[in-house]
Amino acid sequence: MSNQILKKTIISMAGLFLASSGVLANITPIQSGEDWLDTNGNLIEAHGGHVFQTEGKFYWIGRSGQDP
Repeated sequence: MSNQILKKTIISMAGLFLASSGVLANITPIQSGEDWLDTNGNLIEAHGGHVFQTEGKFYWIGRSGQDP
């Protein structure tokens, strides 16, 4: 699977997760095919990523595409 397809798949899965959890009321939609930045302005590269929620916060973890 190419990185672009994987990125779109992860973003789609995250969107479905967020939509089902009811938190979409106050967030900006993710645009398919565009870079997605974290709260510090860094490019998100969560290859093999997973979104989870704990204590009212959502976390997205995964391996950076720059890891050896």
